[in-house]
Amino acid sequence: MACSRYSIDEYKVDVKKYGLELTWRKILEAKLKDDPYYSEIGIKDFGNLYEAGLAEADKEKKKESGKYYTPSDVSGVMARWLRPLSGENVVDVGCGTGNLVLSYLELIGKDDARKLIKKGNLYLYDLDATALDICKHSIALLYGKDLLESIKVVEGDFLSSNLSLPNDCKVISNPPYAKIASKSDSWAESAVIDDSKELYAAFFEKILKQSKSSVIISPYSFCGASKFYSLRKVLNQHSGFIVSFDNVPGNIFRGKKHGIFNSNHANSVRASITVTNNETNRSGYRLSPLLRFNSSERERLLDNETLERFIGANYQVVTDGDKEYKKCQSQLEQVLEKWENAKTEKIADLIQSKPNQFALHVPTTCRYYCVASKRCLSRTGKHVLFAKNQDCFDYLYAFINSSFLYWRWRMLDGGINLTWKLLLSTPTFFKSIGDKEKRAIHELVEKAIESESDHLAYKMNAGALQENIKFPKHIRDEFNREMLEYIGAKEKPPIFNPLHSNRLFESNGGQNES
Repeated sequence: MACSRYSIDEYKVDVKKYGLELTWRKILEAKLKDDPYYSEIGIKDFGNLYEAGLAEADKEKKKESGKYYTPSDVSGVMARWLRPLSGENVVDVGCGTGNLVLSYLELIGKDDARKLIKKGNLYLYDLDATALDICKHSIALLYGKDLLESIKVVEGDFLSSNLSLPNDCKVISNPPYAKIASKSDSWAESAVIDDSKELYAAFFEKILKQSKSSVIISPYSFCGASKFYSLRKVLNQHSGFIVSFDNVPGNIFRGKKHGIFNSNHANSVRASITVTNNETNRSGYRLSPLLRFNSSERERLLDNETLERFIGANYQVVTDGDKEYKKCQSQLEQVLEKWENAKTEKIADLIQSKPNQFALHVPTTCRYYCVASKRCLSRTGKHVLFAKNQDCFDYLYAFINSSFLYWRWRMLDGGINLTWKLLLSTPTFFKSIGDKEKRAIHELVEKAIESESDHLAYKMNAGALQENIKFPKHIRDEFNREMLEYIGAKEKPPIFNPLHSNRLFESNGGQNES
């Protein structure tokens, strides 16, 4: 008669009765002894099992910790980028139960993994003693129980001045994504902490300053938000590349959030993977665009060579006059350069505060395109611009309904809403357009306005029907053709097609729902 096995139901009972620490001590000791009663719990199950146990034991602690499980396909990408980087010591900062470091060890193979550990070159950092213990035992169970005491474990607050990274190290990390409620007295003074008040940014800064190289997955917000400018200035002192991912329709952090009190149980973080390789005589980072992908494309996308093909050629260094990274498609970098050289004023310079007959209605949501209409749209979220005169009205109508404003929003933000600040600060090239071009714009705008009612689209949002205009692609292309000519770009309107698509590898021309 077969003996019974340890079950998830028994695990939940143990967690409630004994707590996570004692429950996992019992499980890990049993696994070291090859106890057959625990044979159905594999090492690959440890992470999910611990997350579920944490949700049972202390949901609030899980929420505040800001920890997110790194999917195995993403950790594989990160491990492959880490492997060639310089650094004798390998460190997983905020290792949790070890998904990242386990992916790296699997990549380098058992022999090299054993050598690395035996030499004392593998370090695990985390505040959670139980998660550290699980990670350490997972490695020992996979690569040799004799190595258990050779794995360097550092328990504590990573931001404490009392903790530092080993010399000559390369770091792989998925730091905590949580607000800093209050600073600890043990932390070093940091403008990044003061400005951002985000744990991930603080971890990011310390890793950059104390490691030789690193691969870090984090929210992408550090690329553009003003509160992360001090972090971007730290990044100026290093070099590498940044790949950013949208969260709709596909999501890098697929799966559930364990123990989070909210109505949306999917992890909706828009993430970036930052690889710092510190090339000789090089400063700045090359960026990919914000990669919007369909779930069916995930396997094809999460390949290192494929991802690297999306990365631009330009190394970006922020300055007080240009504070944000631009997540620009590589094929649009030359167009961006033309735009920046041609800019003469901002949208704010073409409008006035006093209402007049030259009103433009701009929806704040712009998932796949931006719109400006003469029609007063029936919706809750919109900006209203009052152009200074007819020429300004025509130009703004054409410019906003082209791809240019939407492109800038994707480069600098790309979240959910088009903010008033980003809208008004968008550079234009109105003053460089002659009378002949203005007449051409006016004719195109008049035709588009006549067709507005033919292209109305409606979508329910928060229980209310939101009106928008979904111009056909040929209208946007007509405006794009004019704008490209005005800045002296040789590229044609189809170059913008991937920007508006909900698929990464098969552009559908941007005919998507907003």
